[in-house]
Amino acid sequence: MRIINLIIYLAAITGIANFCCAAGLSDDVNGLRAFDTVTSIDRPFSSPQIKNKQGWRQITDEDISGDLCVENNKMAVVLRQNSVGPEAYYKIGEHFIKAATLCPATADETAAIDIESFKIISGDETHILLSCLSRTESGRSISLQYLIRQGQATIEIHPGKDAHKIFIQHESSYAIMPDLFADDLVIYPQKVKGNRLYLPADNHLLLQMIDNGNAIIVCNWPSSEGEIVVTLSDNDYKKLITKTIISFEENNKVWVSLIARKGIWHYTDTSQFNIYEHTPLSWDVPFPAYWRINYRRADSKTFGFTDSFWNAETEDDGTFKLVPNLLDMNIIDGRYIIAGAGEQRRLVNRSVINQHTGSGWWSYRGWFIQPFYTSGNRAFAKTPKFDDCRSIRYSGPILIYPLLSVDANDSKAETVEDVVGNTFGAEYRDILDIADLNERCEKDRFPPTCTTTEYFEKILDRDEEAQRKDQIANILGQMNLFVTHTRERLQEYLDWEKEMQHLYQKSSRQNPKLAKVVKATKSITRYIPQGFSKNRRKIKTPQSASTLSAKIINLIDHPAPLRGARVNSRSHKQIRKQLCKQICKRIRSIGGAQDELLGQYRNIAVLTRQKTGLLHTQEPDPQIRQFLRLVRSRTQKILRTRYDMEGK
Repeated sequence: MRIINLIIYLAAITGIANFCCAAGLSDDVNGLRAFDTVTSIDRPFSSPQIKNKQGWRQITDEDISGDLCVENNKMAVVLRQNSVGPEAYYKIGEHFIKAATLCPATADETAAIDIESFKIISGDETHILLSCLSRTESGRSISLQYLIRQGQATIEIHPGKDAHKIFIQHESSYAIMPDLFADDLVIYPQKVKGNRLYLPADNHLLLQMIDNGNAIIVCNWPSSEGEIVVTLSDNDYKKLITKTIISFEENNKVWVSLIARKGIWHYTDTSQFNIYEHTPLSWDVPFPAYWRINYRRADSKTFGFTDSFWNAETEDDGTFKLVPNLLDMNIIDGRYIIAGAGEQRRLVNRSVINQHTGSGWWSYRGWFIQPFYTSGNRAFAKTPKFDDCRSIRYSGPILIYPLLSVDANDSKAETVEDVVGNTFGAEYRDILDIADLNERCEKDRFPPTCTTTEYFEKILDRDEEAQRKDQIANILGQMNLFVTHTRERLQEYLDWEKEMQHLYQKSSRQNPKLAKVVKATKSITRYIPQGFSKNRRKIKTPQSASTLSAKIINLIDHPAPLRGARVNSRSHKQIRKQLCKQICKRIRSIGGAQDELLGQYRNIAVLTRQKTGLLHTQEPDPQIRQFLRLVRSRTQKILRTRYDMEGK
């Protein structure tokens, strides 16, 4: 029999009993408690065994005769003598459900086969730090440290002796890499060929969806370098993801968290919905959150890609809540009042415009009805349909999960954002590189052409243009800045595409094996210069819009009859109004063409990012995967800023 040595390290001035009290190892169910199971068993514990703790004793001394269980109010971590590593259990109500086993491994992925010893290194009322020494089949010793905090369902893992990787063993139905720059990368095991996938680590975050909708294993790590490996079962009848492998070569720590609530994630299928009406889901929304819904694309050019949306929300009377948006601006006394312009948008850009119908507009895709909304604890969905992109189709699985918190200060919230905030700390937006994306760009605060010209036309209809000339000049000047900054943003995309072309050429020369993936990505990004050439005459130049604005002011400044006109003054006024409205239409044409092209450019960058992510998952060559990660990093560079008129 192996001897398990449990040594509780204490400060010299404290005794063992005092340590247990200070570490929260008391009868307080909300605190940290450690138990000796007295006898060691050769299989994972059941929920009643952990709940009842029959025959167990709370640790108050150095002697241990069985296994170790550390518990807080959200989870339990068990170190069994006959296991390969700690076993993590999440808690729903009074029930403990096993989620994962944490197994250390060497650089060549030789995993531990059993535990040699473990000990508590330190502890107080907020945390317990464990050290576990494991053994591989060759007899090599490897160790990891595990930090468990009070009130959090998170295990912080630090590498020890010869431990280069951590195997997180589980059985999950789906895996999701949330992507706030674009659309999520979703792994559907039944759609995957092979049993090993390579995921880029640039998102710092991977979700494993377990227990048929009741729990999510959240894995996150500090570095954006390298990759995460997942393995799948060989059972084709019900293929599952069985292991997540994270390297410590780029990370000095890894976090594994368990967020659990009945219905915390939901699966359904596109076949349950249509494009015409919303259908209620057979799912109760467990708590308020910004829910992310993922549809699987089925159109030929983007088959297997993901389209990610946020939930809209409704008021008690059934009308839709509106989100601060440039399209929701009000004009008061000739000034634009932009609701929430200086506030953080917290990445929720749902574009719900019509308060009653839930319809919205995205440049390039056009008008649509919000496909997913919540009303209290009920949820409704439909198949997305866009007026300007009718070729988009969807089929297969639909996944819903809580990505962002409604209230970032809610300590009881259980969203993915809460986990990231707890692990990375207050600067998590900077670590994820989404700080710029999270706030409105300084150049994106000016009134668009449609809103401005329509407001001016209302002034014309009320015959107030003469007395409000200064206000009109002001808002037209602001609108001209909108056109100028939009054109500058278009140029940023054009410059980005040139950089990509240089990257393609340089990489292909250095490594001919990249030819196939370069062709795949180049086939998407090439539409940026093509789109500019095609629309050059429509978007004209910012100077063109300024010239048209000046013509409007000139018509207001010169109310005298037009040269050669033989009509009365009333007719002169009508003619001038018609001329002004014709100019407004031309301005809207310039602005609309720019907006359309801007939305198309963002869509191209988004598709490039997702294409390289999907190629990366099944690419066996590490050099090619490194190139694909480089392309994804370049897409992140251009997508980390988003103007409202860029759409989705």
